[in-house]
Amino acid sequence: MRLVHDSTALRHATSAKEFGRVAVLFGVAVSAEQHLANLALAAFEAVGAEGWGRADFMMDASGRPLLLEVNTVPGMTSHSLVPMAARAAGIRFDELVWRVLETSFTRRPAGGA
Repeated sequence: MRLVHDSTALRHATSAKEFGRVAVLFGVAVSAEQHLANLALAAFEAVGAEGWGRADFMMDASGRPLLLEVNTVPGMTSHSLVPMAARAAGIRFDELVWRVLETSFTRRPAGGA
């Protein structure tokens, strides 16, 4: 998923929710998508996160991904990124919720055993 913004809106926004013109684009090249997925998983594991979450990247001018954050509690509203990405992948919201819940059934015990 790629977010494209109006640069004027970005300069005047005080938070991401206030962006007036944000387009969410889907359809990253398969090779780039797999590379970003691997980076996201590595970042998630590096911070000790479990279950589900979201890693946000920004691409520099040469196309190199730069990690912005690992979000372990991403939004789940109709206009949040995770449900929008799931919808673009053909995953219904109720199925997404079950997938998220199922990640809590396989949690490792404290201490990483």
